[in-house]
Amino acid sequence: LIPYTVYAKIKQLDSVSIGIESILILIFSFYFFYELINKPEILFLLKDFRFWVSIAMVVYLAGTFFLYIFAQTLSKKEIGPYWFLTYIFYIIKAVLFSVAIIIHSKIPTKKSNIKKLPYLDFN
Repeated sequence: LIPYTVYAKIKQLDSVSIGIESILILIFSFYFFYELINKPEILFLLKDFRFWVSIAMVVYLAGTFFLYIFAQTLSKKEIGPYWFLTYIFYIIKAVLFSVAIIIHSKIPTKKSNIKKLPYLDFN
C-alpha cells in the first residue's frame, strides 16, 4: 500500500487501499473467531470483550465494504443517497464497542499474593 499511496494520484476516496485493508481485517477477524471456537478460554463466547470488538469490526466493514469500493467511481450526487448507510453501520459499531467496554469493565482484577513490605523503597 505504501508504493500505491506514493505513486497513485488520488483525487477522491481511495477505494483500493480501503478494500485491501477491509479484506485483511475481515480475514484476521474470521481467523480470530476460528481460534475462539477451537480453543475456548471462556465458557460463553458472549462474555469475552474481544468477541464484541471483532463483531463490531466485521459488521462495520462488511456493511460499508461495497459502498467504499464504489465511492471512487461514482460522483457525489450518485453516492449521496446511499452514504447514510455508513452512518448506520458506524452507530452499530459504536454500540458494539460500548458493549465490549462494559463487559471488559466487569472482569474482576486479579489480586497478587505478594505482601508489600513497608519502607523498602530506595528512592
